[in-house]
Amino acid sequence: SLRLYTSSVTLSLQQAVLALLSQLVQDRVNYSLLDTDHRFLQFLYQQLDAIEQGTFRDAQTIVPTLFEFLLLLSYERSQNRQIVEMPKILQLCDSLVASGQNLDAIVIPALHSVVLDLFFVRPGVKVDPVKDIEMQQEVIASLLMKHLHNSGAMELLALVLWKTKKDGEEVRWKRLSRDFVDRLLPALAKDQIDFDHFGLVDPYILGLKWSCPSAFRPADELLRTIFLVWNEKKNSEDIARRFDSLSPCMFAALFLCKEDTLLTRMDELHLGTEGERSEVTFAKLLYSVASGLSTELLRRSSSALDESTATERRLQWFLHLVCHSVQSSYLRKVAAEFASIVSEKGLDFLLDLHKVAPRIHVQWLTLLNAIRLFSDFLWLPNLALQDGTSRHLVLLLYSDQLLLLLNENQHEKVMEFFRRNAGDLVELSLELPILEFFRLAFQERDLAATLADSIAQLLAIDTPPTFARKALALLSHAGTAGVPVVALRLVTVGLRSKYPVVAKLAEHVFCKLLDRVVECEEDVLTEETTVRLASGFDRDIKLRHPLACAALRKLISARFASLSTLGFDSIWTAEERNDLTPSGPPNKFNRLKFIRLLQSAIRIGGAYSSRSIAEALATCTLEEMNEILSTEGVRPELLLACLRKVTRLQSEAWIKADESPVAETAVSPLLMAVKASLFGNLNRFIKERISDGIGVWCAPTSILIKMLSKQSMTSFLLEQDVSVLVGFVDGCLKNCVTNGRCCLGEVTRVLRCAVVVLSSPVVSEYLATKKDTVGVQFSVLASFEGIHLSVLMSRGTDGAAQRQPLPFTLPEDVGKEAVRPFIDAWYTVNSLLRALETDTIAEIEPKKLRLALKDAIVVAARLPAFSSFSRVPPAAFRFGWCPEAKWNGTCLSLPTTPVHHLQNVDVLRQFVWRLCWTGWTNRQVFEEVWMALLGVLSATPIGEELNVNQSQSQQDVTERVMSSALAVNCLTALLLQNLMAPQAGNPLVSEYVIKHRDKPSSFVLTKNGRRLAAIKARIIGQSDPSAVFRQNLDRPIADGPTTFSFGQMSVDAIWGLTGVLAEERTMVGQKTPGVANDEAHMSDAEDDEGVGDGLLGMAKSPSSYVLSTINNHDLIGYVRTLLDLYQHWLREGADAVPIALLSATVESLVIMSDLFADTDTYRWLRRLLKTVHGARASEDELLLQWLLFGLLKCTAVVGLEETDGTKEMQALVEAGLNSPQMAVRLFAVHGVLYLLQSLSDDEILPIMPSISDFVSSELDSALTLTDSSALINRPQSFAYRNAMWTVAFYLVENCSDPYSRQNFVAKFMEQCSKALISQTTPIPLLATIVGGMESLLIASPAPEVNSAQISRLATGCLQRPPLSPEQTRAALQLLITCLYTGIERRSEQASNDTSSADPQLSAMEQLIYLFNKVSSGVEMEADAVAEALPFFLIDNFNPGDVMNRVLSELLAVHQQRPRILLVVIAELFKALWSREAPLVVGDWALLSLPTFTHKSPATFAVWSLTVFLSCASANQWIGALYPLLLDRSSDGTELDEATVVFLIKSLRDQLQEKTQLESLRLSLKDAAQRLGPQSAFSFAAAALDS
Repeated sequence: SLRLYTSSVTLSLQQAVLALLSQLVQDRVNYSLLDTDHRFLQFLYQQLDAIEQGTFRDAQTIVPTLFEFLLLLSYERSQNRQIVEMPKILQLCDSLVASGQNLDAIVIPALHSVVLDLFFVRPGVKVDPVKDIEMQQEVIASLLMKHLHNSGAMELLALVLWKTKKDGEEVRWKRLSRDFVDRLLPALAKDQIDFDHFGLVDPYILGLKWSCPSAFRPADELLRTIFLVWNEKKNSEDIARRFDSLSPCMFAALFLCKEDTLLTRMDELHLGTEGERSEVTFAKLLYSVASGLSTELLRRSSSALDESTATERRLQWFLHLVCHSVQSSYLRKVAAEFASIVSEKGLDFLLDLHKVAPRIHVQWLTLLNAIRLFSDFLWLPNLALQDGTSRHLVLLLYSDQLLLLLNENQHEKVMEFFRRNAGDLVELSLELPILEFFRLAFQERDLAATLADSIAQLLAIDTPPTFARKALALLSHAGTAGVPVVALRLVTVGLRSKYPVVAKLAEHVFCKLLDRVVECEEDVLTEETTVRLASGFDRDIKLRHPLACAALRKLISARFASLSTLGFDSIWTAEERNDLTPSGPPNKFNRLKFIRLLQSAIRIGGAYSSRSIAEALATCTLEEMNEILSTEGVRPELLLACLRKVTRLQSEAWIKADESPVAETAVSPLLMAVKASLFGNLNRFIKERISDGIGVWCAPTSILIKMLSKQSMTSFLLEQDVSVLVGFVDGCLKNCVTNGRCCLGEVTRVLRCAVVVLSSPVVSEYLATKKDTVGVQFSVLASFEGIHLSVLMSRGTDGAAQRQPLPFTLPEDVGKEAVRPFIDAWYTVNSLLRALETDTIAEIEPKKLRLALKDAIVVAARLPAFSSFSRVPPAAFRFGWCPEAKWNGTCLSLPTTPVHHLQNVDVLRQFVWRLCWTGWTNRQVFEEVWMALLGVLSATPIGEELNVNQSQSQQDVTERVMSSALAVNCLTALLLQNLMAPQAGNPLVSEYVIKHRDKPSSFVLTKNGRRLAAIKARIIGQSDPSAVFRQNLDRPIADGPTTFSFGQMSVDAIWGLTGVLAEERTMVGQKTPGVANDEAHMSDAEDDEGVGDGLLGMAKSPSSYVLSTINNHDLIGYVRTLLDLYQHWLREGADAVPIALLSATVESLVIMSDLFADTDTYRWLRRLLKTVHGARASEDELLLQWLLFGLLKCTAVVGLEETDGTKEMQALVEAGLNSPQMAVRLFAVHGVLYLLQSLSDDEILPIMPSISDFVSSELDSALTLTDSSALINRPQSFAYRNAMWTVAFYLVENCSDPYSRQNFVAKFMEQCSKALISQTTPIPLLATIVGGMESLLIASPAPEVNSAQISRLATGCLQRPPLSPEQTRAALQLLITCLYTGIERRSEQASNDTSSADPQLSAMEQLIYLFNKVSSGVEMEADAVAEALPFFLIDNFNPGDVMNRVLSELLAVHQQRPRILLVVIAELFKALWSREAPLVVGDWALLSLPTFTHKSPATFAVWSLTVFLSCASANQWIGALYPLLLDRSSDGTELDEATVVFLIKSLRDQLQEKTQLESLRLSLKDAAQRLGPQSAFSFAAAALDS
């Protein structure tokens, strides 16, 4: 490096060498060993001499680095002498100054390094005597003083002053400050300092700021300088010109001197007009400067040249200085005089300033606020500004005057002002000054009513939620005088808002106001107003806002008893009441009446929830469902509830399936009924051209299509159905574009629906094959573009791009009008993809809208009519490619990019990006892309071709290598996309199949195992219960199922694909050499997984899908082509391949190994990787990690007997685990996972101690982290920790090594306990830990894994708040898993050992805890327990034995969630009916009746009793009413009265003994006497007697 420095003239190279030497010296390398005779140092001195003489070009590049190096050498010694002494460095600096070199470019950078070293570093190191350092500091300070005219020198001097003050050297600080001030003030007065721009003033102000205040005493020189500069001004232009010289002095005068001192010295020096007070003179000076600069700013802004920026900065700084001085009480007398001058002379320029410089305008108003000047002629014009932001700022500043008017009781002025600015004041109500104004105004009785009226009038049905929230929050504080107006406005507008959040808040305010009226002793509301309020409550309001109804009912009963006959409580007419309740004799209530009741519930609406109707529908046949769902009034909420019910029905069917699940599940009748109803409504919208309100149908549409696709039932979609879907999506998108009032939530729903529908394979095929769909595709594309632009514009971003000339030629035989739409589509597709590629939509909020918009862009690029446009990289056109478009009669398309253009890195990178995002649409496209990328690889330079010659430069070779590496990555991804299911090449709807590595557990196939899987699926929100216990633990941290990553294929799956398991081999098609056909093992594995039930989402099993794909002859040919190509590159050895290309090749080989169809290919790969590892592994970390992973994977597949033995495996494992790079250790850990799956205990034994010790140590270090965000924000570290947990759980579950059993398992269980209760455990890692512990419980655990211990741990976690919701859910999952695994083991023990203890004792203890969580746990805990509690009771107890306990919990005073317990009771009654115990059910109903009637409030008693009696009814159709009644909480309406009467009659018919009938009659009479003649129980008693 030293020789290269002395022989080169390249400054960048010399700078790099000096930086290297500096780093070596800092790393304590002995410089004398590098430069023994100091020749290099002498060369540096020669360079400095050349710089002084002016013969060194571009010296500013090297000088800073050179001086930094010399300063580092001043700390080094050679033979007890400094290599470079500090006086020598100071001499060099002085020589540079004396030679007349450019101060800013050369001298100041050199001095900067010296100042930092002398004042900040060297005193602490004490390498030189203190006196020498002080003397050297004085030399530097003196040198800087001589160059005060330079801002750079002034900046360094200010730094020196600050450091001197900070070190407490007061004497020295005062001396330097005095010297500095004495030099600066005369220079400013004589205009000797040239300020090119205002930014150069900052160092001088900093210097004055850090100077000693005593340096300005007396202030005579400072004041003379100020007035000398001011007196020279003649007009505003002169003020602006001399302001830079004036500003440092003004800063010192206002901040460093006291006001009284300044004014006294002004009087003694006779500064200003004779006979004028000094404060008036100084105020005139301030006004003159401020107004002069403002006038000059307006003058310059109107000129052609942009010269106003500098003046604006000067004025902004000065106004801020004056305002701060006034607010800080530095200026009191001067501020008063300044206010007088402004009042006298005015500010005519103020409104003009708002147009030119809004910030200056606001600063002027801030100054007026500070001096308490609120004259109308100054403020009123500014309050009328049209700009909303500026007007809001003015209002905030004027709020002080409003408070002053309130204190002076000038209410008329306040109200006049409020009426003019009501909307703006409400908008600013969260600001403290405005909030204080409202608080004081509402305390004034005469103001409160008028104020509330004005605010209420601002509300409308479509008022945006942001403004409505603020207005309602203010109205909630309105006094009693304003209640009538506000209450009426809330009923007519607030409760009817189109935004649910606004309506809910309006209801809260309404209830609060009415409660205040009830508690008030005065008559606030008149009878007439109350009648008007009651008349405003129509059926919709009564159903949507029951709390508001209750508040009004309470008011009427408390204050206006005479109005009780208004019929306010009546929601339905008599005819509707009869239709909505079961009627007639209970013994004649049959299926027909049940269906009519459901139809009435749908038609009338409001009586029963959508969920309850869906639950009731599930009991009907397909014909009855179609009849019911064809009723007028079907809402999308009902169809959504039905689709959720379909998922639960499928889960329940899976639980009840046999031990070997059937291959296909019958089509759900409810699903087909929903499909018919939905498509009927969508077809009606399209035919009648209805646009309003169709967006709400997007959610059920998208969910239905997802379910049909997931269950491979898209064949049920006929061609007319697909046409309806496309038309519906097109209409919704158009509505979003044309209707400017669509909220972001609705836009998101529409985009999601469009993505689901248009990306569905059946719709894609329809669009590709039907020529008449091109127009629809144009419409959809235009809508996507319109939504994208409108979303960007709503956030202040202009997404429209200027169109460039068309980069391709059009066919000559096609008219322009025919291709014009395609030309527009070309620009639109590229605009959308450019937005996605440049990530301009990254800041769009909310996140759901951003993700939906990204998916929509991909859908637009995949539309058949425009897919060729999306594959063409625009960068190719910039390099001269001008293709000719092709016309096939209906569509315009572009050819694939030629190979010679794809060899350009920029073009290829854009091509690859588009391919990875959009995928490919058919096999033809795949083959075109494949051949194009192979063409890129054909020009790859290898071996001698890498040598630079006359025909190619180094840059050309490097670019070709980069292109080849990029093409290798793309070809690998292209091949892997063939494994996506259900549609290859479609990243939107397809996923990679994941094969679980664990052996199937027998527990999962038991009844309890299936039920546990279904419960967990509901808790975690997964639709497929068969897959919840068949997931690799290391997968949750990946990007998702659309990413091909670690944990993709287990060793068993690879053995099945490659034919290793010969005894289970089955032929697939025609057997060919080297192709494995082993579906038998794969199918058996699928049976174990339980995925043949149709819930996974493919017509055939995942294993069958993968097997048939890998054994596809075309895919085998593609893989073989790449392998041959890679083998050709490596024929001359690994050294012949560039490292970047070699890394990409090895990565491709290891990833593609999942596609190998025989083990011979694995053996070949292992030999190849071993060769590369020995030759190039140390050159690149990326290469090393893939080599280690690939070698360990190949060893796991082919076995140790075919390798060099255990020592090689042990060396690879230890090399990977001991690597300093985390990425290498991560890949090694995943390689170890493959070894653990395949090798026997004896084979794995040599590396077990290393693995277990390593994993235990890494988990200990992970548990010591105190901040989980540090782990979450580092993806690689997060993946690494997750892999550690995965390996640890696999070791505990599968390995039987005694060393591990003894030393590892116990400690690991403690680590699990700590991680589960730690607040710093990241949420995804928590899911991994819980999944692993569940796997341990489900498998046959080792003695060290104590199920009772895990149960106590989960219970303990739930009992020690505060826990995050995720931790609570995790603990509940563990607890429920313990419950069900315990049930299974207790049943096994009972069958094997009849002398075992009663298992119900421990189950009863767990039951007590579950009931406690239902009553007192948080909502999420109660919901999770609700999923498991009914099954747990039925599986562990006799229903009759626990019925009393459940009823006690239901009717307990502390019970907060009765609905959950009513569900439990319903399940228990079902179990009793299935066991033919009707007498027991009747007895329980009769015994529980008195307890229900004593519950309060009476509405709760009626509701809970109706649900209870419907469950207990012997009539199956009355029992089917249970879900309807469960989700309709009673509010005392006549529906409950009629329902109770009907159900009491049903119970009477069910009872068989006279004593039971008499007991029933007595219970009802007792309830009627207690609750009154108008109660529901009175009507029931009367009906019973009749």
